[in-house]
Amino acid sequence: MNMTNPLLNAYVNVCFRLSEQDLADWRGDTAVIITAWNPRSVRLAQFQNHQRNHALKSDLEHFRMFKLLVGNENFDWFEESYWVDISLKGGLTLAEKYQQNAIYWVDKKQVFLVYSVDKQLIYIGEIDDFLP
Repeated sequence: MNMTNPLLNAYVNVCFRLSEQDLADWRGDTAVIITAWNPRSVRLAQFQNHQRNHALKSDLEHFRMFKLLVGNENFDWFEESYWVDISLKGGLTLAEKYQQNAIYWVDKKQVFLVYSVDKQLIYIGEIDDFLP
């Protein structure tokens, strides 16, 4: 995708809202950030998004995880998401199941956007760059 693509810009220009305690408690080197909201970037009603994320949470119940919000700088747009200790391959499998265009991969505090279709990793910054 071209960097001028509005969807790509939306994925890259995000903030992660999570508690400092959750971030401090994280012991792994890697994580996937994933949601089930708005499949293929089609906005759904909030109750539908909550139902989808509840199903995703059930799929993640055997993994260490915590909730976070992924949104724009002001958080007037956001998606409830999960920071989860799962392999990149596992995260991409769930992204396909929940019809997500992309997920985030965190590797030693480096953040990558990963497209579901072609599995392309795009380095987008350090985790601190995405925290308000």
